[in-house]
Amino acid sequence: MTAHFLSAHGQGLGQVGQPTIHTHKTLQMWSARISLMLFLKLYNEAERELDAFGEMTNPDLYYEYHEKAYPGRKGKCWQKVHYSSQ
Repeated sequence: MTAHFLSAHGQGLGQVGQPTIHTHKTLQMWSARISLMLFLKLYNEAERELDAFGEMTNPDLYYEYHEKAYPGRKGKCWQKVHYSSQ
């Protein structure tokens, strides 16, 4: 389900490095996807998925990058979440 949703929004498998527009919905879906992987103990798969986000400093993770979609908004489109495999 998460893969289908993200693919429909131009994200996911095979899209690393491609221009994308993050929304609250797509970032929530990424969060759910990673959370489910961790719950299922798919740690290596979750790590590979998170690699696409780098250090969470990519310009497309900030409102200013999406000026047309979020006019006048500034800051991060995401909230920092800490995951632990323990």
